[in-house]
Amino acid sequence: RGVLNDAELKAMRTLLQWGEEVAENKTKVLVLHPMASTQQEVINLLAEPELGYPRNTDWIDFSDAYSAHVEELIVKALLDGCKCDAATRWKKVANNIGGHPDTCEGEWKNVAKYIGGHPGAYMPFLTNKNGALSELDKEASCEARGKTIQSAAKEKIGGKLIPINIGSSASQEARETIKSLLQSKEAVVADGDQTRLDQTPLRGAVASMAVMHRAGNYYVPQAEKDALEDWCAKNANAKTQIDPICNAFLEGAR
Repeated sequence: RGVLNDAELKAMRTLLQWGEEVAENKTKVLVLHPMASTQQEVINLLAEPELGYPRNTDWIDFSDAYSAHVEELIVKALLDGCKCDAATRWKKVANNIGGHPDTCEGEWKNVAKYIGGHPGAYMPFLTNKNGALSELDKEASCEARGKTIQSAAKEKIGGKLIPINIGSSASQEARETIKSLLQSKEAVVADGDQTRLDQTPLRGAVASMAVMHRAGNYYVPQAEKDALEDWCAKNANAKTQIDPICNAFLEGAR
């Protein structure tokens, strides 16, 4: 899960070259763990003319945040059929907001704001893991269903995934970047802002799924902040496992 050494880089080059020779017209898929995917030596190797795999639109980053539009569709589908309280429904009608009268416009926005497009957070619902959708259907009110979605999202991206995705798969520099974003008074950092964050560790922070990259901005969703803070508070070894991220909460990240 760490960076690739010289021998491993050489083996990668050999396998890719052989693939071109024996199966020229076949599609090749190369899967990289987060740390290797942001390693400059790997990026340089794949961009070599004889290999021709530059970091471009052919890359699929599984850590990429869902677009705001896609997230809106997901959350509205999860809230479909729920009922909002009378005051919220009246406000919606008074503001001439379209849609089904029993759908709370504000609730999907609250959920989307909390999760911030984090792809892992929606996984239990997209795969209906352990009957997650059936559990949602038990919640008649939009507010209760929204809280259930948020709670499940935090649980999914937290727990044992934190030491795996961040502790084992993120470099020390990437974890420093995560800490910096947690402590930032600004909610987001725009693309190309070289004054505060180096781009290579920033890519590593995104690959670890602690930081989202959407619409030209980098940020830590509130769901991720809550999951990290819980992990730091409840696990004795947390500080060393994802050092120095837990220090952000001790130093007042929120």
